[in-house]
Amino acid sequence: MLFVALLELVAFWPLTGSADIARRHTSVTRALDRMLMRPVHRPIAPVPSAAHPILMTGEPFRNWVTSDELLFLLQTSDCGSLQIDTMAPLKLIYFDIPGKAEAIRLCASVGKVDFEDVRISRERFAEMKEQGALPYGQVPALDVGAGRMLAQSSAILRYVATLGGLHPSDPLEAARIDSIMSEEEDFFSGITISRYSARFGYGHMDDEFRAEVRKNLNDEILPKHLRFLEALLGDSKTGWLAGTEKPSAADFVFVPRLRWLVSGANDGIDGNLLDGYPKVKDLIAKMMALPEVVEWYAKNPPPQ
Repeated sequence: MLFVALLELVAFWPLTGSADIARRHTSVTRALDRMLMRPVHRPIAPVPSAAHPILMTGEPFRNWVTSDELLFLLQTSDCGSLQIDTMAPLKLIYFDIPGKAEAIRLCASVGKVDFEDVRISRERFAEMKEQGALPYGQVPALDVGAGRMLAQSSAILRYVATLGGLHPSDPLEAARIDSIMSEEEDFFSGITISRYSARFGYGHMDDEFRAEVRKNLNDEILPKHLRFLEALLGDSKTGWLAGTEKPSAADFVFVPRLRWLVSGANDGIDGNLLDGYPKVKDLIAKMMALPEVVEWYAKNPPPQ
């Protein structure tokens, strides 16, 4: 429990006086609020340039709680009821394929967010659905601890990007990333529906009709969306879709899907479809060259 860890942490740091403690009451209260609002997924670590140990409670380098603040917390709060697991990693649950989870895996790797990559069989998926363990009966799902499960790939991706310091705090910048992520949904909706037509209420799509749909997607719909991406990248000074200094959720959601699009897994889609869009190809190369991404695929090669 965090309570025990904190006792060990602050045992050798004496109080500096009641007046000083009272003066820090506001910051302690805010620190406690932060700690209670979300689980802590990072270990206790020393401040690089200070003598006091600290607890990092959120996004890197933003929310710090000093030992004196923790000691005040221990003396004035019912810490016996404070149970925050500081060591358990997030658990990302999905199949043993890239699919909707690959963006989250890459984002967590680049953002250095500790997570367990739990890959389940179709049989295990059916069991979890039957048990009601998955919100909306879908994967990916993210187990964040304390019996809480987060669903929907875009929400999980934003959450992981935030933990990894890869999602902006500025509302307008965040909205811009959201808009590009929504464009990804529009981009791939035709492919998804033609692949899983019955799931979306269209009934069985025979091979002849699917081939007609895929031809229209390949010749008209997908090139239109690729032109949108090419224009976005043309306006970007960093090579990332939203013009951010680091890759954002928008980049993580698009790159694996674009690679999958032209991988040969989709009948009727030209494997050379991206050739007329050099900036889009540069985006993919830029992502795949990141050291964390290279390391991830060295350890986790996609199934053949």
